[in-house]
Amino acid sequence: MEKCARYVGAVTKYADYLARLGMFALMVLVTVNVILRYGWTSIKGTYDYVGLITAVSVTLAISFCAYERGHIEVEILMDRLPQRVQSVVGSLMMLIGAAFFAIACWQCVSVGNTMKVSRETTMAVYVPLYPFMYILAVGLGLMTLVILLHSIRFASKAIRP
Repeated sequence: MEKCARYVGAVTKYADYLARLGMFALMVLVTVNVILRYGWTSIKGTYDYVGLITAVSVTLAISFCAYERGHIEVEILMDRLPQRVQSVVGSLMMLIGAAFFAIACWQCVSVGNTMKVSRETTMAVYVPLYPFMYILAVGLGLMTLVILLHSIRFASKAIRP
């Protein structure tokens, strides 16, 4: 179990590095676009690129944040419950979250396939959209794995407190 957790952690950390690289590229793109706008002309399709890079970066970063338990958790009610009940409820909530992200991942693949067949592109620079949908699916799939990992940890605490 711990070997699997370390592997998932390493993959999510790599995805987080890619997200950071995307955010850096986004900053460079927007800065250069603003500078060029004052001097000559702006970069064509900046709006399209910003949207695509942001979607990919955010989706790739959320799994590492979840792995590190960096998301906000409201524990006002949960802290008052016994430890075993906390573990059972936590495990069930994580399973519901994993189901949500698994469905979202599946839908991203489905929409990506549809976009590939219909050859859907961005409006200004005609970048195909389906590869980005597949990247979103990878990020959501990683999020599903992380949530399942946390669910298993909660369940193991419920079984053996």
